[in-house]
Amino acid sequence: MCGILGIFFKEKDEESINFSKLLMKELLIRGTHAFGICFKDIEFHRYVYNKFFSDILIEPFLRSSSNGFIFHNRYSTSGDYLNLDNNQPIVVKGVGALAMNGVISQATKAEYEQKYDVKCTSENDTEIFLRKLERGISIPHFVDQNPDCSFAGVYIKDGDNTIYGYRNNKRPLYKGTYKNCSYIVSTLDTIRRAGGDLSQVSIVPTFTEVTI
Repeated sequence: MCGILGIFFKEKDEESINFSKLLMKELLIRGTHAFGICFKDIEFHRYVYNKFFSDILIEPFLRSSSNGFIFHNRYSTSGDYLNLDNNQPIVVKGVGALAMNGVISQATKAEYEQKYDVKCTSENDTEIFLRKLERGISIPHFVDQNPDCSFAGVYIKDGDNTIYGYRNNKRPLYKGTYKNCSYIVSTLDTIRRAGGDLSQVSIVPTFTEVTI
């Protein structure tokens, strides 16, 4: 059980930034072991949970030239969360970053590396998707070819200013707009609690890549 958010700002105005902080805060109900943020040029910041201060995450983004970021908070199910490398967003330099809710394998790292023919640096099975992307296999294609996995994710690609969202039929994901931002988030109740405009929200269709 994890929380994911991708958000893109037309303008980094105070109201939109505060809304992003509220979304991150409300997502903590889905896990408080660790949280992290990643944005354009694959700059990322990850923290083991102590006390959640959204300003810790948002300040580097506000200083950057990026207009959007992806966020993840986790309940630890894959890899020791005390090792920051195992926490999402998982980043593969030169490829991209992924924050996902779901699972492809509960095997050991050695077992899933052999099964999926990948070599991972972390012990989080999320990295499998990025290692496939590194070989030119898109995340949607890989999800579709592995129907036993459950997947809802937001991701960015190195050198690309777009935030992508995708899910299969086993996990929810919602897309909405609020003031000067567009976002993709795990659950509808998160948007409701954060004060978002539900009339501007729709569920992401299954097996359909969306962008913001």
